[in-house]
Amino acid sequence: MKNYFELQLPTGDKGYVKKSSADLLEHLRCLIFDCDGVLIDVSDSFITAIIKTTKWYLTEILKLGPITGDFITSEEISLFKNSGGFNNDWHLTYGVILYFVTLLLINIKNHKNKLLALVEGNGNLESKLHKLEEFGNLCKSAGFNSIRLASSRFGDWSLKNYVDSLDESGLPSAEENAKNKLAESLGITFDQASKILENLCLYQESIYDLNIIKRYFEEIYSGSEVFKNVYGTNPIFYKGTGLIENEKLILEEQVLKTLISKLGFSRFGIASSRQRSQTLPILQRLKNYENYFDLDSSVFLEDITLAEKNLRSKGIEISLEKPNPYSLLTVADRIKPPKRIFGYVGDTVSDIIAAKKAQKQGTYSVLSIGVLYATADRESLFKKFISLDADIILPSPNDLSPLFTNLEVMKN
Repeated sequence: MKNYFELQLPTGDKGYVKKSSADLLEHLRCLIFDCDGVLIDVSDSFITAIIKTTKWYLTEILKLGPITGDFITSEEISLFKNSGGFNNDWHLTYGVILYFVTLLLINIKNHKNKLLALVEGNGNLESKLHKLEEFGNLCKSAGFNSIRLASSRFGDWSLKNYVDSLDESGLPSAEENAKNKLAESLGITFDQASKILENLCLYQESIYDLNIIKRYFEEIYSGSEVFKNVYGTNPIFYKGTGLIENEKLILEEQVLKTLISKLGFSRFGIASSRQRSQTLPILQRLKNYENYFDLDSSVFLEDITLAEKNLRSKGIEISLEKPNPYSLLTVADRIKPPKRIFGYVGDTVSDIIAAKKAQKQGTYSVLSIGVLYATADRESLFKKFISLDADIILPSPNDLSPLFTNLEVMKN
């Protein structure tokens, strides 16, 4: 920690500022925020949706039987986020389910011929669901029910082993890892392993087709009314109140007021992979929110998806979600930060990596600001932020105003 100033905060906690970044910090008057875990507390919405969707798929779709607890904890979800590539919670959920389905397959490898036959041919959703139930029955006949599967994540091919092998590409590395493991265990080709997993983990198409993992996630997160408003169709699997109702704002209005009125900051931008349509209702709980956020200049998932589509039409296949710096740089281009300096406030490894990549582009001076508020494993995330050379590390985004009002005290 010799490279960091230590800042005593009014809460009694501590913040950290990289010594080489302190001078730049004095000139900073533009902030761009991530959304989940920074502006909005999603600990009982998106995190819960990951846990519940995983449990639903394994117990209700594969019908592996009831289980008292869950297949994955919030601490284990943090492992995925700390790998640097899982900024998208739909992808993270699929990555978790992919692991458990692969774990099932390598433990019933003696039934290889039945498995290969099971995934032959195409079919509609009804026939796909029937095959998934057949797969579940095959697993149960081999002694693998929900309880045994959940405990097996601590075995030879543990969940931690799986996550440790992932890189900042996120989902592509998860898919490659699972397919390689399956091909090796069953003695089949990589293409055969791909076909099996694509048929047993329904995530390959849109929610209007066969992507039931994303569909259930969105139904349970959004709730019936919001889901219909966002997607223009009625829910199939879940009809009730959405987890979105549990969300609350993290950043206090007084912090925003202090930054703008007393410290001269411009209105803030948002660069997030969250959907705009599901973000605005939460931000609107903050009175006069448009006085604080420049939403016209902000980038959300809909904007990223459109940009990716435009690139595909030109033959360019690339993910523009973080850790790609696209969203940060696009917001900066629109906001035009004073002195071409901006700070990006995020709560995950992919946020810090994205800020560092934006800095390397050379167009702007970018300060990476990591907050620990939302993590289930604060110590591990803190170490990750240090290893990534984050410019600033704070316990909470609400520590931003005391950070700037105490710069001189910190440096002395």
